[in-house]
Amino acid sequence: MTQGIDVKPAALSVPLTAKDGAPTTSVQELKPLPFTLADIRKAIPPAAFEKNLAKSMFYLVFDYAMWGLTLYTMWVFTHSPLWGELSFPLKAVATVLYWNVVGFFMWCIFVVGHDCGHKTFSVYPLVNDVLGNLCHGSIAVPFFPWQLSHHYHHLYHNHVEKDFSYLWFPEDILAERPIAQAFHKAPVALAIFPFYGYFMYLLGMPDGCHYLPNLPGHRLWEIASSTESIKCLISTAAVIACLAGHFYALGGTWTNFAYYYGLPLLYFDWWLVTVTYLQHHHEESIVFDNHDWSFLIGGLETVDRTFGFGIDALHHHITDGHVVHHLFFLQIPHYNLPMATKALRAFLAPYEGYSIFTGEKTAVTAAEDLPLAQRLYKHEDTRDFIWRIHSYLVRLGFRTKRATPLPPKKTN
Repeated sequence: MTQGIDVKPAALSVPLTAKDGAPTTSVQELKPLPFTLADIRKAIPPAAFEKNLAKSMFYLVFDYAMWGLTLYTMWVFTHSPLWGELSFPLKAVATVLYWNVVGFFMWCIFVVGHDCGHKTFSVYPLVNDVLGNLCHGSIAVPFFPWQLSHHYHHLYHNHVEKDFSYLWFPEDILAERPIAQAFHKAPVALAIFPFYGYFMYLLGMPDGCHYLPNLPGHRLWEIASSTESIKCLISTAAVIACLAGHFYALGGTWTNFAYYYGLPLLYFDWWLVTVTYLQHHHEESIVFDNHDWSFLIGGLETVDRTFGFGIDALHHHITDGHVVHHLFFLQIPHYNLPMATKALRAFLAPYEGYSIFTGEKTAVTAAEDLPLAQRLYKHEDTRDFIWRIHSYLVRLGFRTKRATPLPPKKTN
């Protein structure tokens, strides 16, 4: 199950308990789905599960080439006489455009490294680990600790307590978290969250520091073995080496380092938060607990989104192929996600209208006839993703609802 990741599964087996002793497990029974993960697996062409090192290397080289070409072009431009003749507004526009493009291809490189973390980049573990550390180290992300926390995100997606990466705040949990309450009352902090959120996550909020192992109170290291602690130090060393390489390659000045590399990282952060938040949040997002969660039900709460404008293909279909990725995260490389998604949609189409709350099926002609929350396969055209991410964060934040209610509190 762990595919080379050294973890302690028992560490997440005990549910959290509310501070006032109130129960944290729901009581209502959900109805089982009329199909299994194995049924879906059979419906997907075998070719979708084939890992091709040459294809993976092509995308890795392409993304680095685009980053390098954009950097070189901007470097030549800013060191040319023409740059000195531009007005400040034109320089600002060119600068922000550069930061956006480089930040985007940093994000694309992250997605390639994401394949390495899931062992879908190739069938060779050493290749996956070395190139994963290269891809993620070059954008200041420690690969092995990310791989560990991300693995738990996939194992327990949409579990209110065990999911990693994004905190889920149903009303009962939010009520006992004063810091979270204050954050949700700060619209500016929420609105700009995509620019800083991921590096806050890597530094320790909420799962634990990804740069230093074994810090007390960090749940990431409560489930990690001593081997994972050593691997953390290796990945942190890779990040430091990559940062030093960027610094000296950019002339050895902090101004250059910040302008050509550091500030584009904020736009990389924006892309990562935007994509991952929208993959896992919609207007009626629900979460589950130990009583009603299952791997398949949790995975089907993931949302595929079409960003359009060629973006979905450029960042390796991480937006419009994410549902099937969650269901088979250790098996399908990114370039096969469109094929697998097409098969998944065809398989689920006859079941659309089925409710896990009632066990009954409503007759529908197409999934699009249903509200997004009621679909088995959730897809939404999200070409307004720039507006959507900031408006959702300000309006919804990380609030959510439980799929089934908690039992009433006991009174003395």
